[in-house]
Amino acid sequence: MNMNKLLVLGLVLLVQIEVWDRFDYSQDNWLKHPYNPTNNVNYTTADTGLATAYPAHAWMDRQPFFHTIPGMARYQPRHDRVRHYQERFVAQLLSHSLPYGHVLYCMNNETSTHQAWGQHWMKFIQDKAREQGVLVFTTDMFDDVYAPQKSAKLKQAIDQPALYPFIDVSQVNSRTFNEDHWNNIFWIAQQVQTTPRPLNNTKIYSDGQTTWGSPPPRTASNGSGATSLPGRRHAASIAPVGASV
Repeated sequence: MNMNKLLVLGLVLLVQIEVWDRFDYSQDNWLKHPYNPTNNVNYTTADTGLATAYPAHAWMDRQPFFHTIPGMARYQPRHDRVRHYQERFVAQLLSHSLPYGHVLYCMNNETSTHQAWGQHWMKFIQDKAREQGVLVFTTDMFDDVYAPQKSAKLKQAIDQPALYPFIDVSQVNSRTFNEDHWNNIFWIAQQVQTTPRPLNNTKIYSDGQTTWGSPPPRTASNGSGATSLPGRRHAASIAPVGASV
């Protein structure tokens, strides 16, 4: 069924593209990634500053791939060569996605990089869409939104509705459990009341033995080395685009 028929029926299936994922560019994933200088003929480490290995966890933000924007603190002129290929990649992505009006654009998955990185790509995508007379909605997913009241990145997104016409709240699921999922989403919804926007959530983690949210919650050992798991589930935490919170 095509999009027009869905609209007639009052049904809209939204697709959210996450353009970059930091986990693809570190540890084992980086070793086989086509942007790794070892795996392509377009540039070398000396040309770009991209090393052939980044063993640290992605949250540590050691990868210069995410610092190729002039003005960023760790930017170097040789990063321009990497950005050239980054922009070609995003332009190719848009050549496929812009004809469709039900696509949302989120710049990153769980980014801990300075927001200037994502803002460059939001403006890039908005400019390309404007050239084709297309309206697009862009945002970013900040890693620290699990504690939204303390997130300076979330605050600056809320304060810039033109650049962030919707808010991704997926990370409220991380490191918090049960009713706190709902409480955090509701708090964010209250903050955008002066400039109302949709909230979108692409993740549902379960209660967690791990600090980031999955699987079921850990309790005290029963003495045999096993862990007893209470049968509770997390509170609903979805605030999809277009829904009221």
